[in-house]
Amino acid sequence: MPDDWTVSVWCAAAGAVCLALGVREAGRRVPARAMAWFAAATIAFGTVALRGGR
Repeated sequence: MPDDWTVSVWCAAAGAVCLALGVREAGRRVPARAMAWFAAATIAFGTVALRGGR
């Protein structure tokens, strides 16, 4: 089982990737995909926040 710090780093990295993909899809004028990526980024960043950034 990974420690809290490792999970937070991976979730933050995943959130950054999802955010970048959401911006890319928004630029392509695909709002449904962009919103899905933004939702995934929110979940990933929320996981980091709920874990207390540990």
